[in-house]
Formats: sequence, C-alpha cells, structure tokens
Amino acid sequence: MMDNFIIILISILLEALPFMLAGAIISGFMEVFIPSSLIMRIMPKNPVAAVFIGAGSGIALPMCECGSVIIVRRLIKKGMPASAAIAYMLAAPIINPITLLSTYAAYAWFKEMVLLRAALGIGVAVISGIAVSLFFKKNFLKKTDELQIINKQEHEPGGKLGHAVRHTIDDFMIIFSMLLIGASVVALFKTFAHLSLYEFFRSEGWLGIPLFSGLAVIFSLCSEADAFVAAAMNGIFDIPAQLAFLAVGPILDIKLILLYHSIFTHRMLIFLCTLPLLIVITAAFMLRGIILL
Repeated sequence: MMDNFIIILISILLEALPFMLAGAIISGFMEVFIPSSLIMRIMPKNPVAAVFIGAGSGIALPMCECGSVIIVRRLIKKGMPASAAIAYMLAAPIINPITLLSTYAAYAWFKEMVLLRAALGIGVAVISGIAVSLFFKKNFLKKTDELQIINKQEHEPGGKLGHAVRHTIDDFMIIFSMLLIGASVVALFKTFAHLSLYEFFRSEGWLGIPLFSGLAVIFSLCSEADAFVAAAMNGIFDIPAQLAFLAVGPILDIKLILLYHSIFTHRMLIFLCTLPLLIVITAAFMLRGIILL
C-alpha cells in the first residue's frame, strides 16, 4: 500500500511542479516590476463598470491569491474603485493563465472544466464586486499599513531584481509546502480509504459539494496547482464537487482568511467569508441538478 501512496503523491507533485514554478516567477516579478498605476489607467470611474474590468484584469495581470490580496490594498489607496479591486482580487487567481493551463492539463479528460472554472470565478467576482459597490460605502481597509514590510524589502540589497527573485523563491516554497500537504492527504485517502467510503460518496453525491468545499478551505492550496489534487479525487467526488473545490480554494482558505483579517475590517472579513462561498455552492448544486436531469 505504501507503494501506491508514494506513486500517487509523486505523480501529483510532478504534474503540478511546472505550473507552480511558472506561477511563482510571474507573481514575483509582477509584484516588483508592474506598477499599480498601470492598472489604474484602465479603470473606469463608474464603480459597477469598473467591476467587470477588474474581474477581467486577472487575464492580463495574473496574480496568485496571496499576491492579489496584498496588491488590492495598494490599488484602493491609489484611488481604484473598491468594487473593482475586490472583483480583481477574487477573479485573478482563477482566471490567471497559469491556473487555466494547469486546469487544462489536469483535466485533459474533461476540458470543459476550464470554462466552468473560469466562468464561475468571474461570476463570483462580478457579483461580489457589485455587492461591495452597493453595501460598502465607507472605507473597509484597516488603518494600520500592512504593506510597510513589503515596501521596505524593495530597498534591500539587490534592488528590484533581487526583491523579485526573493519573492519568487518565497512564493514557490509556500506553494510547494501547501501542495505537499494537500497531495499527501489525497494520496492517503485514495490508498487507505475503505471501498465502502467510496460507495457512500457515490450514493450520497450531494454531500460532496459542501465536503470538498470545506477541504479546499483546509488544504489552502495555490490556485496554480490545486487542479491536480481535485482531478486526483475523480471517482470519489463528482464534477460539481470538484468545481466547487476549484472555485472555493482561490477565494477562501486558511491563509486567505488570515490575510483578509490583517487587511480588511471585520465587516468586510465576514462578507468575504460568506457571499463568495454561498455563490459557489449554489452554482455547484445548480450544475449537479442539470447533470442529473
């Protein structure tokens, strides 16, 4: 059995490795060399219109979930509409080209997952952004400047290039450690779980959506590698549950909750932990209903 565990674990890691590395490099160099003023130039003043631009900006300005949270504070302080900033923060990790490519590679047997994931990610971002424009009229950023540490790093030895390399290495180590934990749990489950447990999830398929969504929060995987973990659970969890896993992870997990808490007010923290999650779960159940028709 240990042989099976090792084979499953290594296969997941090797499949995800190129995408993890590419994502870390892009994130690290964007953080340093792409000024937030560039994003500001393409943003319309209308908050609702800006939501759609913000949600789509993740394609041209890709960022991992942690990076998108950090940059949002800077964008809002520079005058970007809060609704657009939140839409960008939620959409960027999902419609990031590296994320979509990794999803395509992981789901070679079901390529529609790429479109489903991108559509749901944009939908969550747009709805959440519009809700922010309607219900958050006051500033929802904490007064303490959480970016001071990051700004100081730019003046360390090595200049911007050195900072970008260090940022890339830090991102890669965090992504790899999170993936290792998640892949280990999946490998353990697939190796040692009793057949009756597999049959239970197949017969009670509706449980898969909330359960796999909860695992996405706990696993805290990077969006550029999580598709390989989700695809490895095919046959245990159905497609709607896998879609929920792929949509929840980039917008709500343990590391993101900690980041949200450090940057946003308590009211915004509750908002980010509830509305996007409810949208994803509702959409997943709707998809399951369509499949079962």
